[in-house]
Amino acid sequence: MEEERALAVFERKILRKIYGPVKENELWRIRRNDELEAIIKGENIVRFIKCQRIRWLGHIERMQDTAIPKKRCCTESCMQQGEEEDQK
Repeated sequence: MEEERALAVFERKILRKIYGPVKENELWRIRRNDELEAIIKGENIVRFIKCQRIRWLGHIERMQDTAIPKKRCCTESCMQQGEEEDQK
C-alpha cells in the first residue's frame, strides 16, 4: 500500500512538470491534485500497472508448461507461498 502511495505521488510530480503551472490573477501556481485528476480523467499509473500485470499473467497462463517464463513464474509463486506459510 505504501508503494502505491509513493508511486501516485511520483506520478503527480511528473504530471505537474508535463502540464506546467497555471497563471491565476497574474500569479503563477502549481496545479492542484484535483486539477491533475481532471486532466487524466481518473486514470492513474497504479491502475495501469495492475492491469498490465493481469494481462501478463493471462499471457503466462496460455503458454505451454515447458516455456521458461511459465516455469519461472510458477516457481517464484510457489516459493513466495512457502515463505508466507513459514511466517505464520
